[in-house]
Amino acid sequence: MKKVAIVTDTSADLPRSLIEELNIHVIPLKIQISTNTYKEGIDISFEEVYRKFRDGCQEIIVNQPSPAEFMELYKELSKEYTEIISIHLSSKINGTVSSADIAKKMLGDLVDITIIDSGLVSMGLGVLVLEVARAAKALENKEQLLLLANKIKDSIKGFLLTEGEYKNLFLPQMDKAEEPYIYNIFMFNSEGFKFLEGHRNKAKSLQDFVNVICSHVDNGLKYKIAIIHSDNLEDAVKLKDLIESNIKYDHLIFSELSSISAYNLGLGAIGLVLYPV
Repeated sequence: MKKVAIVTDTSADLPRSLIEELNIHVIPLKIQISTNTYKEGIDISFEEVYRKFRDGCQEIIVNQPSPAEFMELYKELSKEYTEIISIHLSSKINGTVSSADIAKKMLGDLVDITIIDSGLVSMGLGVLVLEVARAAKALENKEQLLLLANKIKDSIKGFLLTEGEYKNLFLPQMDKAEEPYIYNIFMFNSEGFKFLEGHRNKAKSLQDFVNVICSHVDNGLKYKIAIIHSDNLEDAVKLKDLIESNIKYDHLIFSELSSISAYNLGLGAIGLVLYPV
């Protein structure tokens, strides 16, 4: 039998090509639109959810997978693997980790399952999963993989530039006494999210966003980076062009934000996640 299976969820924003290359097992979040429920990435694409947002649909809810769905996946993997590492979005954002934990307890000793609450979302989670999955190809010792996962998790930094209104599910609540900014810059890591600054001019917000990112970069290091966006490829490409001369990197991923991120950040958001190598 194979040794360690790596599991995550669709909030990791992983490109399909990397999921297949690294044999990552992805459980979908569920998208409820009016009375219909869809499995993200299976029954409905990110683009289709974006279209619903653009059309002003107010009846969209993003739910975690059920314990029964986790049990089904874990049982199937137990036929091929002796151990499972299941890495998921922050438990502060939704109940995916809780569902996974319930499934683990219900399965008992059928398979050795370790569940990791990443504290992250989007490609913050995605970068963590990718690095652990790459290491799992060479390492058969689960304890070594868990030590690596904790080390990587603490090294990941993410930056977000939102446009317009956003929901406060995982971003800090703004002071309602202040006139709201149009463009807001946030930083996040496994500890949570922090508001850094706001702007009303788009061009200035994008340049200052790059400046903020660069202020958190060690010029002596090389990074793996991911650029993310919610229906805003144009500004994501601009971000790539602006950071190329400021950050040394040897790997770059472009990715669209999943439904739970797009729902909370709003359309038009862009971001960058970096991890030192």
